[in-house]
Amino acid sequence: THVEAQLRDWLGTLYFFSGEHDAATQQFRDALRLAKLVGDSHTLGSASFHLAQALHMQGEITETIPLLEHAHQHFTQADDARGLIGTMNMLGQLFRQRGDIDEARRWYQGGIELGRARHDYYGLLVILNNMGVLLHELGDFAGSLALFDESEELLQKLGTAQDGLVMLNFGRNYEALGDIDKAAAFYEGAIPVFEAQHARHHALVARSWASRAARLRGDLTQAQQWIDEALRGFRQNNTLFSIADSLANLGDIGLARAELDGAEKAYDESLQLVRQLGQPGGELRCAAALARIATMRGDSTKAQEWLETAVSILPKTHQLIIQYQLLASLAMFFAANGNAAHGMALLNWIQQQPTAMWETRQFAQNEAAALHDQVENVATISPDRSLTELLTFNFS
Repeated sequence: THVEAQLRDWLGTLYFFSGEHDAATQQFRDALRLAKLVGDSHTLGSASFHLAQALHMQGEITETIPLLEHAHQHFTQADDARGLIGTMNMLGQLFRQRGDIDEARRWYQGGIELGRARHDYYGLLVILNNMGVLLHELGDFAGSLALFDESEELLQKLGTAQDGLVMLNFGRNYEALGDIDKAAAFYEGAIPVFEAQHARHHALVARSWASRAARLRGDLTQAQQWIDEALRGFRQNNTLFSIADSLANLGDIGLARAELDGAEKAYDESLQLVRQLGQPGGELRCAAALARIATMRGDSTKAQEWLETAVSILPKTHQLIIQYQLLASLAMFFAANGNAAHGMALLNWIQQQPTAMWETRQFAQNEAAALHDQVENVATISPDRSLTELLTFNFS
């Protein structure tokens, strides 16, 4: 029974990395049941962790955190540092996605400290990357790059030339800073790395990110090709959170083409999924984009509804980079509804913010230029004003 539990856990892992998540889930459930019969702490921890991973991929969030808490308990009993680091990393991921940043930091930091103490370079590599992503979302691009640099040093210690996740995360930061060619090189370079490892899901994620870089370079045909490939694969595997993110990227391509109906459809579908998954950051991204579409159509009532929805989500979110996108949508609304001076003042303020992504600052610059002839006197908003304060408003 002990050996069978381990074999089922191992078989489930093979199914998982090949993208067969339903089959993987069943194997992990069987492994967990068998491990309970023999009281094998290591396999109990491993099967609990792997089952949580598979369920999370499918959007089944109810069981996920209790399973991870059980995994943490069993790995502690087995003194399995690698298992503990992986579990703390995933708990950090879940709390980050739900907007609980203090809890996410606590789990990430605990895993990083354990990885450093045990010299577990591979476990440390993964969790450092995810802590770096959190800092990136908070607009701390220098802090996240420092962690990604540390990840590269770990790769040298591991004797590994490349790691796909490190490449993706470097790409994210270069995209945020406006070096789109370098971002594209990292995103596209990660695809064959993941494919060589038979990591199909991550290869699809890399395609989704590559579509972003292609869009920002103005190659909308290539952007569409990358996102179509990613979405097709995610739908085949029913990977809901990746479907949601890729749909939002598809909406961005629609906006770039001024195909408002297609963009709206993509954002709407993404919004339904992120609400189902309990991801307020994704909700905010879609609501801000839908407000922008309504403004572009001249539907101020619908735009106001979406802006009010977005502002109601704000307290649950931490992604500063998305909050700037909301402020840009708000600026467009003001400019289109009789207050071009305030809209332009907000757009000018966004351009001065180093924690805003390059894409958002570039958008603000272009929109401000378009408003230039409509506005004679523009009040200057101090660069030190807080984003939260500027997003605190009412339409009455």
